[in-house]
Amino acid sequence: MPGHVNANFPHGDQKAPWEGIGTGWFYSVNGGGDELRSYFVDGEKKSRGDLGNFEEFKEYLKDNRRSVSYDNTYTGGDVGNSLRGDFAVPTLFNGNFDVVGAEFDPTASIPGWSADSGSSVNVNSLPENLVEWSNIGLPQRYRQGAGYNGTTANYALKLDSNFQEITHNPFVIPEWGNLRFDVYAPEKSGKLNIQLEVEGANIPVKTIDLALDAGTVAENDKQNVSEIKKTYGKNVNSIGYGREGGFETFQLPFQKLSTDEWKKFIGKPAKLTFTLEGNSEVFIDNVFFKSAHVKLGNPTNARWDATQETPTNLLVEKPGYTVSYNTQTKTPNWVSWQVNKTWTVPGKRRLGIEFIDDPFFSLQSSPPNWPKVNGTIFTGLGMDRGHLIPDRDRNRNPKDTIETYMGSNLIAQSMDNNRLFDPDANPAPASAWFNIEKMIGNGVEAGKGKEYYVVAGSLGNDWSVQKKSNAPELLKNPLNQGDTNPQKFVNNISIPEWTWKSAIALPKPGMEITSEAEAFVYITPNHAEPEDNELPIEHPLNDLLNEDRGFIESREEWRDPETWRVSLQQLQDLLNSRKDPQNPEETDPHFDFQFDFLSHITDGEVRKKLMKDGEYVPF
Repeated sequence: MPGHVNANFPHGDQKAPWEGIGTGWFYSVNGGGDELRSYFVDGEKKSRGDLGNFEEFKEYLKDNRRSVSYDNTYTGGDVGNSLRGDFAVPTLFNGNFDVVGAEFDPTASIPGWSADSGSSVNVNSLPENLVEWSNIGLPQRYRQGAGYNGTTANYALKLDSNFQEITHNPFVIPEWGNLRFDVYAPEKSGKLNIQLEVEGANIPVKTIDLALDAGTVAENDKQNVSEIKKTYGKNVNSIGYGREGGFETFQLPFQKLSTDEWKKFIGKPAKLTFTLEGNSEVFIDNVFFKSAHVKLGNPTNARWDATQETPTNLLVEKPGYTVSYNTQTKTPNWVSWQVNKTWTVPGKRRLGIEFIDDPFFSLQSSPPNWPKVNGTIFTGLGMDRGHLIPDRDRNRNPKDTIETYMGSNLIAQSMDNNRLFDPDANPAPASAWFNIEKMIGNGVEAGKGKEYYVVAGSLGNDWSVQKKSNAPELLKNPLNQGDTNPQKFVNNISIPEWTWKSAIALPKPGMEITSEAEAFVYITPNHAEPEDNELPIEHPLNDLLNEDRGFIESREEWRDPETWRVSLQQLQDLLNSRKDPQNPEETDPHFDFQFDFLSHITDGEVRKKLMKDGEYVPF
C-alpha cells in the first residue's frame, strides 16, 4: 500500500503500485493499518502522530475530509434541495414528502409511508394526495419567505374525507429532539390526531382542533399572568398562522413524558400515524425530529433531563424557537431561532404583555424546585424585561408572539441596551441591541428577503447598583431616572454584564449553508451608555477581548452595531473560557459545557469562513 506513511512513493505517483484509493480494508482498524493512514498537509505526507493533539487533528479533518454526516443527496437539475431531508441522514425518511422519483407517478406509493391496513383506500393511490405547493393556495409572502419559486417541486400531503389516515413505516426514535410537523388548515372544521407508537411506552395521542382559531390576550389582561397562561395553554393545539398565513409548526413534546418513559423508546422502532376526523381538509409537511431552529447546530449539545435537580444545559424546544436553559443562573444559556418572511409582518405593533413562567417547568415530570420565573419579579428592579428572541421576529400571529413572553426567553436588560429611545425622531435613536434587531428585520424585508439563523445569550453576572439610563431621550421620563435596585431581584437570578447575538444570514431562504452565508456577531454592554462628559471613552471590548479598539467618541458611535461587532470565533472562545469567580483556575461550574455554534456544518471551508466573518482589523 504505497499511500501509508512508511512508503517511499510520492502521493499521486502513477507508477506506484496503487490498489484502490488507499482508504479500504488495510487502513481500517480491523485491518491493522489505521495508524499508517497518511494525511497530506501543505504537500507533505504525515502520520496521525505527526498532526499534534486531538483538537488539532479534529480541525484537520473538518477542513480536509468529508464528514460521514456530509449530505451527498442529488441536488442537480430542477430537483434543487427537495430530495434532502432535515439532515444528511434525515431524522425521518421522506418527512417532507418530496421523495417521489424522477417523475411524479400517481400509481406508485409514497416512499416511507403507507395507508393503514384497515383503510378502504387503495394503497397505490397515495400519491394522488400529494399536492404541489403551487396548488395549495399558499399566500405569496409565505411562498417567498420559504424560498419557494415554483421551479422546484415541493409537495405536501393532503388528508381529506376520501383519504383520512396515513402511517409512516417503522423508524428509530433519535436520541434527542421533539417530533415536529407543519400544518396548513384553511378549512375551519375537524380534528387532526397524531399518534406515536413505541412498544412498551405510553405516549398520549396529540389532537389538534382544526376548527378552533388561536386567541390573543385581551387588553385588560396584558399584565395578568394567570390569564396569559390560560390563553397560551388553549392555543397550543389550535390553529394560528396555519389558517390563512401558511404552514405553522406543531410539536409532540417529549418533555411531557417522564424520564423513565422517554428512556424506554430512545433508539427503539416506532410507528407514526396522522388521522383526520371529520369532513375536512388539511395539509401536512416537514415531519421530522429536532427543531428547524438549530439547523446550524445545537450550540451546547443541550438535552432535556428531568432527573437532574439543577441542570445547567436544559434543552427546551418550542415551535417558534429552541432554548438551552440554566436552572442555576435562572436564565437561558442561549435561544436559537430561524427568521424569514414566513415569521414576520412589518410595522406591526408590539403585543406588550407580561412574561409568564415556562409551562414546561411546571409539568408533573419536572422537579418541583425548577425555577418558575415570570416578569412580575422585575417590579422595582429598574431594568427592562429583555427578550432574547424579540416578539417582532414572531409577530405574524398572536399565538407565535405570546410564545416569546416566556421566562425561558427572559433576561434582565439595561434600558440603554434594549430600547428604541424616541420613535418620533428621524432617524429614530435606539440602542445598539435594538439596531441589531432592526438590521435583521430590514434584511428579512429587503427584496425577496434573506433568511437568518440567530442565536442570542448573555455573559457575566453584575449585581452592582448602576444608573437606570444615561440616554437623554429616556431621562425625560422621571421613572427612568435614578439607580437600579438589584436587591429587589429575588432568587439570585443573574444580571448579565454583556449580551451577545450571532446571526448567520443566507442570501435567500431555504438555501444550503455555503460560503455565500455571512456571520454577523455582536457583544454589547448591559449597562447605561456613557454620559456626555465621559466621552470619548475607552472601548469596553478592549479588556474583554484583549484588543486595542481605541476609544468611542460619541453616542452615535456607542449606538452603532458595528462598534460592537466581533467574530464568531471570538464569541465562542469567550464563552468557552468562563472561570469560577471563587477559583479563577477552575471552570465556572454554572457553565459545565462547551459551545460549538456550527456543529452541524460539515464543510470545513464554510466553517472557517463563518468563524472569521467580522474579525476586527486595527487601523
